[in-house]
Amino acid sequence: TPYSEGRTTYVNGGLTESFVTGSALGAFGLASAGMFAGAAMAEETAAAPVAAGTAENTVAQAGSNPAWLGEEPQIDAADIVATYQCDILIVGGAGNGGLAAAATASDLGLNFIAVDRAQSLTESREYLGAINSAYSTQIREMDRMQVLNEISRYASGKCDRDLIKMWIDNSAEVVDWIDPMLTAAGKFCSVADPGEHATGGTEYVVPVCEHSWIVPYQPPTRNDVLLEHIQAQGDDIWFGYELVCLVHADGKVTGGIFKSEDGYVEIDAPYVVLATGGYPANPVMMQALQPDACRVITAASYNAFCDGSGIKCGLWAGASKQADPTPMLFDRGAVPAGVVAGYQGEGAQATLPGKIYQLNIGSQPFLKVNRDGKRFANESTPYDNMLFATSMQPGGVFCQVMDANAPEDIKRFMMIGCASYTRMMMEQGMPLEDFIAMDGGAEVFVKADTLEELAEKLGFEGDAKDTFLATCDHYNGLYDAQVDDEYGKEDYRLSELRTPPFYGCWYGASLLTTLDGLNINAKMQVLAADRTPVEGLYAIGDCSGSFFNTNYPEYRSHGHAGTPAHEANLLRPGLRAHREDRCQALRRGRPVQHRRRHLHRHGQGHGRRHQRDDRGLRRPHHRVRHLAQQRDPGHRRLRGHRGRHLRPAGRGRPERRHRRRGRRHRHQQGHRGGSPLRPQAGREVRRALPEHVTYALQGVPATAGAPFTFGGGLRLPESALFALRTGFSCAARALDGPAGND
Repeated sequence: TPYSEGRTTYVNGGLTESFVTGSALGAFGLASAGMFAGAAMAEETAAAPVAAGTAENTVAQAGSNPAWLGEEPQIDAADIVATYQCDILIVGGAGNGGLAAAATASDLGLNFIAVDRAQSLTESREYLGAINSAYSTQIREMDRMQVLNEISRYASGKCDRDLIKMWIDNSAEVVDWIDPMLTAAGKFCSVADPGEHATGGTEYVVPVCEHSWIVPYQPPTRNDVLLEHIQAQGDDIWFGYELVCLVHADGKVTGGIFKSEDGYVEIDAPYVVLATGGYPANPVMMQALQPDACRVITAASYNAFCDGSGIKCGLWAGASKQADPTPMLFDRGAVPAGVVAGYQGEGAQATLPGKIYQLNIGSQPFLKVNRDGKRFANESTPYDNMLFATSMQPGGVFCQVMDANAPEDIKRFMMIGCASYTRMMMEQGMPLEDFIAMDGGAEVFVKADTLEELAEKLGFEGDAKDTFLATCDHYNGLYDAQVDDEYGKEDYRLSELRTPPFYGCWYGASLLTTLDGLNINAKMQVLAADRTPVEGLYAIGDCSGSFFNTNYPEYRSHGHAGTPAHEANLLRPGLRAHREDRCQALRRGRPVQHRRRHLHRHGQGHGRRHQRDDRGLRRPHHRVRHLAQQRDPGHRRLRGHRGRHLRPAGRGRPERRHRRRGRRHRHQQGHRGGSPLRPQAGREVRRALPEHVTYALQGVPATAGAPFTFGGGLRLPESALFALRTGFSCAARALDGPAGND
């Protein structure tokens, strides 16, 4: 804890070397999808975008200055009101990667300061990818080398294999570390089994890796638990510190300068960890660096703090950036007919046309056509695969079409991962139109009694209308034959267009984040243009690169196969501190403990791989297993999940552990954290639901435990609805800020 002497504050304490050496900065931090950006530049006028691929648009060597980068701010020493010192400075400490870094530093008793520009925690990204954890191996043990080579293949080899291998080798230990905390908070681990079946007309190697703790996105979230863990050990996050620039000289980074409520503050540290997120909220950088994405994006689902300012600070300090653009896109950016994809307006004020952050049904593999009414791709492919194909079509948008059989079709399609949200609601019996309205699509989804009427409402005219109707007729023929001889879509994902009413909607991409950040090595050290480390500078999360390239392997029909790498990814800087060192580390007299829990299988057999629906069509049989720990086994299966819960044999339905209703969270809005400039007692503020959840509930108060009634009389407990609405929507934004740039 820092102490003050007048205007300057000093910190006592030694540095634990293992935190910043070896593969130490590994665990949670490689890249958390949608990570919140904890850094921003002080009042800089945005430069006009430049064409992608030009000399201005690349940072080939230290000292180059493309238009989007601008000049590094210069802060006069006389303007700095306070200076602090520590061994490790974590910038972006309230985001997914930064918070886990801070929690690990706290566990190890290190002398660190974690700061963030926000005033409270950002929303957690609740999925966590791990290979061969104590949970996932109960489903299937993965071949580590196969996973390594699959991720490398997906990146066309443009990746650091040692970095990927470091995640593969250590991600299971992250689960061991975080699981006891989440279990103690009343949650239990669920691992998705992606099953084994063809998709996209080919085969993908899809690891069993997606972990979540039920109920996801319901307080306390993972970030809530980590912050409470940090605070329980006498540490905290300093909220309200906006990164202006790094302190650097002669290729060495020694701290950062921040803009705070009290003025400019300097924090000096020999090790600086950037966890500031990507740049999706920066339209100037997007238009300069992401030309393919900009041709198809229509909506924003990113965190508004992810403006690339941490990446800029790294570049000013001599770092290099991954050259190939790598966006994370979802085919759910619903827009009205006639809207063209891409930014509207100029420079930093440019906005996207869509107002619905993600309409989940857009990921379902129904017939999709372009503005000429023509089918142009296999719809049963990963999200960005379909979207990059769409970027080559007129207007950068596609139209999705379905008929009254859509609910049964969606069940048969068996999409999992976040695309399973739609399927699960259909399996719960929710009427299609009610679901679309709840998900925000009532104003853009079109309904008609005939395909001719639907074509007109969707804006097809003249030759485009004739082509659209002919395409629908031809697609019915593919369904009848159960063979797609155009693009090779699997037979169980074909559907017909014969039963009214008919539905249609236009989509572009919903932009979640970017993954082409600063180049790093397997030690998380930021690299200069000559591939040598920038001394003292590390990067984790979406502000780092070197892992994915050009695309994000979100195998949509199998779940988050890409989540392992960027999502859970090494959630824990410090994970690779040697086990013996970590076990001996004392935190106020208590050893840091890590232990696996013994699990028991309940039930036998997994059933057939495929089954048939009521129309006699094949439907893959997936299993999503909820793996309950022995200490907290009393968990009921949510309808709509396929597979079994694992619970101790011979036990009935034990009593569950719940946190006391109405528990206060001292770190919520209004609490300034551990800022030594403004010491305040934490205000007792009850956590509110995110705005997009209350919107989904259509004004119905979402009181914990209260049931909610949909049209048709279906009643779901609020906790289950919360999980379905937010746990599979892939939203990533601050609880106290807007989701988009409008």
